Amino acid sequence: MATIKEIAAFAGVSRGTVDRVLNNRGGVSQKTADKIRRIMEEQNFQPNLAGMALATQARRKRVGVILYAHDTNFYNEIEKGIIYQSRTFAVYGLEPIIHRVNYDEDSFIDALDQLEEVGISGLIISTYDSDLILARLKQLIDQDIPVLTVNSDCEKIDRFAFVGCDAAASGRTAAAMIELLRRSEAYVGVLYGNQAVPVHRIRMEALKQCVTEEHPHIHLVERMETLDDDILSYKATLDLLKRHPEINTIYVAAGGQDGVCQAIADTGHPEDYIVITGTVLGRGSEWLKAGVINAVLSEHPLQQGMHSLDLMARKIICAELPFLELNYTETSIILPENVPHQYLNQYQ
Repeated sequence: MATIKEIAAFAGVSRGTVDRVLNNRGGVSQKTADKIRRIMEEQNFQPNLAGMALATQARRKRVGVILYAHDTNFYNEIEKGIIYQSRTFAVYGLEPIIHRVNYDEDSFIDALDQLEEVGISGLIISTYDSDLILARLKQLIDQDIPVLTVNSDCEKIDRFAFVGCDAAASGRTAAAMIELLRRSEAYVGVLYGNQAVPVHRIRMEALKQCVTEEHPHIHLVERMETLDDDILSYKATLDLLKRHPEINTIYVAAGGQDGVCQAIADTGHPEDYIVITGTVLGRGSEWLKAGVINAVLSEHPLQQGMHSLDLMARKIICAELPFLELNYTETSIILPENVPHQYLNQYQ
């Protein structure tokens, strides 16, 4: 395995130049930096992380994090994963600065302003469809600040990686589960977060396409936007059922499941409905036990948070690119019989 001295010799540069590239400190032309990184890869160079920790302790590296919704179980779990994984890299001076935002452009811009003011070495973000936000992200990337998208991706920017579910596959899986569980004509009411959130929009488009092409017995009656809010979801569910008494299936495609389930329970006849949601967090396992939820399509938010911070840390500290650009978490089907162990206490 090559040393920094040998990498410098191969590249025809000083050890200091190699060190600057290794630690992303700038001051090196893009052509030279690319050459050094190529030689590192060819020589199977592995940085001495212990030595790098000592060298970077005095240089704090802040990772900006922008996630949705201040009190959403799913994003709370992503945040928990980011914080947990950040402890592994605290010795290298890595510190996450987390902002939770509403579903609107102004919230994102305000968070980006604050993060740029304190200075960040990288950004982890759940994206939002907005030309202004995309322009700001492109500016960061042009300044050599790496951007990673988590849970909600955006292919319009040169992010170095995405961590999250395959949203299209998630929508198709939901259609298949509705077919399996209903086993007859399914009249479906769909509740989702926000159309401007790419993961929500793509999931809805895939669900609709799959139903049209492969599931003639499924009828998408109406979908309603609830901003992942339990109170809005509760009201929206009751409204849906009142206006469309034919609905016999509910698909919760984003947050707000506790509100939806409470509304279903309050009908007095929860057994009349098939309910599919996306998480066992909050009261999810309780609703499974009560028979209000029939199946959960889990996308592992804790894993999303941990893996996104891990990839960002390695990018900042070691200039290490991930093996995959698209890092999909699996969609797990959770039934009352196989609730994950970490949720068994609240389930029981």
